[in-house]
Parts: sequence; structure tokens; C-alpha cells
Amino acid sequence: MPVRAPTKRLVLIAQAVDVTPEELEEAGRPDAARRLREMTAKQQLADQLEWLLYQPWPPTQRYQIAMRLINTAREAEEEQQRVAGA
Repeated sequence: MPVRAPTKRLVLIAQAVDVTPEELEEAGRPDAARRLREMTAKQQLADQLEWLLYQPWPPTQRYQIAMRLINTAREAEEEQQRVAGA
């Protein structure tokens, strides 16, 4: 009898073995693909912000760049939610 893994667990396994969101969709798990994309985007934002902390730029410049990164990520997430709800 087939077993359906919970989304969260499947996403963690997919990350560990480098499964892409597209592969999850092909396997019939669009829910896990969407969650994996969200987690990947959040991790990329965190990596960019961490990198920004160590740059020798003035704090105001780092702040402006950080806010642009955050706003861009927020807009992308809102767009994904809009498309998913359409």
C-alpha cells in the first residue's frame, strides 16, 4: 500500500537529496514543490543578508540594500500567492 509523506517531511528529504521543485511536481506533489520553492527563496534571502553584514560599506548603504532585498523577496512571495490563488 503506497504511503504519502507529509509535505514538511518530503521537503526536508528533497532538500537533502537535491530534488528540484519541478521533480516534485512531476511526481504529483505540487504542494511540496511550492513549499520547497518558498524555503529556497527564504534561504537565499538569508544568505544575501548575511553576506551584506560583512561588507565594508556605510551602515546606511547596507540598510538600503537590505531593504531592497527584503522588499523584492516580499513582492515575489506576494506574486506567487496571487498566481497560486488564481
